[in-house]
Amino acid sequence: MANFNSQAILTLFANLKSQASKSGLFDGKVLGHEPKSAPGTGFSYALWLGPITPVPNLSGLNSTAGRVVVNSRIMTPFLQKSEDQIETDMMRRVLEMIGFYSGEFTVGGLAMFVDLLGAHGVPLEVTQVGYLNMDDAYYRVADLTIPVMIDALWTQVN
Repeated sequence: MANFNSQAILTLFANLKSQASKSGLFDGKVLGHEPKSAPGTGFSYALWLGPITPVPNLSGLNSTAGRVVVNSRIMTPFLQKSEDQIETDMMRRVLEMIGFYSGEFTVGGLAMFVDLLGAHGVPLEVTQVGYLNMDDAYYRVADLTIPVMIDALWTQVN
């Protein structure tokens, strides 16, 4: 990729959101930001920016490659179903989303690759599972880390 610009940022998020929307796993909302208020009923999914880091061993003399971590969260209202069913439904969605991002290795050709195994830092993984109180309602949540490796994130020489 020649240069990562504003349009590439929009496309990256659009592609990641599109994969979640097309999955059929989320009857609630699919958001391109971390929600500040409760997303509603059913399973919802949110994506937001995480750490951005240069990656020396993928960089060259003219440009610096980088790792752009996209955080995501799967969430559902607690006590909407039995706790046992919430756990198994959550696990299914977590595993399927990791599978979708594994299968769409270059995020529609936009990235070098999703660092599935953490060869250049953090892997594609579930970092935390727990409960979150939003708008006086408890949600069961699972947070995912999606490390996207991007060639020529920064130009070193013009």
